[in-house]
Amino acid sequence: MLAKFIEKHQETFRGLRVCELGAGCGLVSVAMLHAGASRVVATDLESNTPLLFSNVSRNAPRGAEVGKEWDVKALTWGADAAEALGYEPFDLVAATDCMYVPESATALADTLEALVFGGLTKRRRDENGLTKTSRAPFGAPVLFSYGRNRQAESAFEAACVSKSRAVRFVPSDVPEEELDELYQCSDVRVVRYRAEASD
Repeated sequence: MLAKFIEKHQETFRGLRVCELGAGCGLVSVAMLHAGASRVVATDLESNTPLLFSNVSRNAPRGAEVGKEWDVKALTWGADAAEALGYEPFDLVAATDCMYVPESATALADTLEALVFGGLTKRRRDENGLTKTSRAPFGAPVLFSYGRNRQAESAFEAACVSKSRAVRFVPSDVPEEELDELYQCSDVRVVRYRAEASD
């Protein structure tokens, strides 16, 4: 569903720098590349990166170079995610089916904070602590999709708005009419998370 959403709104993703978390087989990363994202970094646990690399390399658009337009990197979720990815700036963080382990909910929220806010430590911040040059699509720097296997959903959303965070992530479901007409399902959520500086 998320890949088809990207395909439907290609112009929105064109030129963006994207990081995919828990990329698995890399479908969303490949969809981003075909939509015209300028750079996509597909991440997953170290053990999953060989298959991920193989899939992205076989399905990336002709001429898209590894290390330039795309990359595959091992990443363990946590507050040091921006450092682990070399403080690379991203316009959008995406993920699919990452809501099934409640024990990892806080680490996933920490990763978003690190990549959206912590990654700005090497760049200029505005008076609200957020970058003025963000090109986040739909005004939201995080885009998730997940289905019935969502045991961590409530813990994750609570962690996203914790008062201890420098940035809160406020969810809103993508309206049905914005999704692909064929590829949608009532059991699958496609969610944008808007970043707000905490008080």
